[in-house]
Amino acid sequence: MLVDGEWIKTFSWSRGRASFNAPRNLSAVDPTMAAAMQLAVALSAVIRGDEGEVYPLDG
Repeated sequence: MLVDGEWIKTFSWSRGRASFNAPRNLSAVDPTMAAAMQLAVALSAVIRGDEGEVYPLDG
């Protein structure tokens, strides 16, 4: 993710899964969450929390 002109590692990829540190506010306004939602939609995937909960992709 590009922040103030510098690339910041946001997602980790392992064993067919992407992971990231979710913001406290799970809103599409947050750039990390917005990117995660766009990726999930493009890949026909879901965003799943640490305890297995599935988050909506509509922000």
